[in-house]
Amino acid sequence: LSVFIQNPSTEEIWINKTATVVCVVMGADLSQVQIYWQVSGRERTTGAVTHQPRGERTQDRLSSKLRSSVEEWTSGVEVVCSAQRSPSSSPVSARTESAKVETKSPKIRLLPPAHEETK
Repeated sequence: LSVFIQNPSTEEIWINKTATVVCVVMGADLSQVQIYWQVSGRERTTGAVTHQPRGERTQDRLSSKLRSSVEEWTSGVEVVCSAQRSPSSSPVSARTESAKVETKSPKIRLLPPAHEETK
């Protein structure tokens, strides 16, 4: 199994005011694979949606999305996505960490046209 994680896009954070982290699991025969999410060390099921495997016979792809609020994402959380074939197998994980930032809206200042432009 290979596990990859993708952070929310800047557009989603600023425009939609949500933060969706995407986990992609690749490998053969993913029909029994379970995906688990952890946020700052705690298991998370709320906001998680996993899509069934798709792809060709040789390489399957399974994806899961975890949606959270912008406030949570910008508070500096660690997000871990783990995939496991069976309860007896070792999980394979990928992790990401958000930077703690203030989500202030950008300020726009309009300037009057230059003197040459008003003639």
